[in-house]
Amino acid sequence: MGTVSTSTLLLVASIAACSAEPGGIVVSPTVRPQQICGANLSYHRDGRLGGYGSPTSEEAIDRLAALGMRNIAVTPFGYIDSLSSTEVNESPDLPFDSLSKAVLTEAKWAKGKGLDLAIKLHLWIGDGEFSGKLDPAPSRGGWAAWFIAYEAYVLRWAKVAQQASAAALIIGIELGSATVAHEARWRAMITKVRAVYDGKVTYGANWDEAERITFWDALDAIGVQLFAPLTDQRAPSQSTLDHGAAGWLGRFEALSRRESKPLWLTEVGFANREDTAIRPSAWPERLRPKPQRTAQGDAEQARAYRAIIHTFGNSPLVDVMCWWRWHTDPVLAQKDRVTFFPRGRPAEAVLATACGGNVP
Repeated sequence: MGTVSTSTLLLVASIAACSAEPGGIVVSPTVRPQQICGANLSYHRDGRLGGYGSPTSEEAIDRLAALGMRNIAVTPFGYIDSLSSTEVNESPDLPFDSLSKAVLTEAKWAKGKGLDLAIKLHLWIGDGEFSGKLDPAPSRGGWAAWFIAYEAYVLRWAKVAQQASAAALIIGIELGSATVAHEARWRAMITKVRAVYDGKVTYGANWDEAERITFWDALDAIGVQLFAPLTDQRAPSQSTLDHGAAGWLGRFEALSRRESKPLWLTEVGFANREDTAIRPSAWPERLRPKPQRTAQGDAEQARAYRAIIHTFGNSPLVDVMCWWRWHTDPVLAQKDRVTFFPRGRPAEAVLATACGGNVP
């Protein structure tokens, strides 16, 4: 898991010593709200319900501001039919023109609440496969054709980011097969992005991808999608989760120092389910048997949130942290749901306390 610095271990030990079990909310006074208080605001991919620009999305931004959030990342999608495809398409239900206008509306609302806005680009693979396993077919032009299509998609959104005065543009996430072996193509793309957009630019690497990327020097920050396991134990204690998070912090701090770049957690989150800290990346909808909401699952989500705040939230190398995820439609926080959405769960109160806000 990498070497943990002495200072990080001392930090975790001191926090664990003063934390209540199973957990009063304890936040170190060195936590900086700008550092930890961000959220990914995501919309329905089909664009039919409560998407960007809708009244429920405006209400979501209001609630995030009340909780004390300082940053939000909106997450427009591009679509790829399969892992072997070389085409990046817009949604047939929400074409680019409509989606980009809605994102500009989100930027206006965020600015009105004093929130910095980032545009974070996602790819959705039509067959539900993981984007880190893309393998464009040679018969369709291979990687050369894929990068032509992807670059056009990114540059289109870079122009929107400039128009929106977005604080940051995240030019992709979790594209391990595309990043590790194609450094020159990414460098060329980043140069073109900077020609049309003058905000900060980074990429969101999967937690097991970040250390293999060789073009961090061309970006403004090291972006990490932090869904790494914090433990292999069931019903873990707060101190166990703090220790697990500290191990990952030490590893990514080493990368930050080596590259002389700040760390951004472009995504970090846990669903309100039992064993969420063992496999944070698992989508509840895809688990079998389907998990049921329980008090223990709610508590484990909240403890995992605290573990990240106790560790990454105290690192001077971490500049931004955006929690995954907040939906534009509150219906997805129904009481019986197992979800990454913390609204109405104890984890929401953890964020409000850490960020100096209140749960509306």
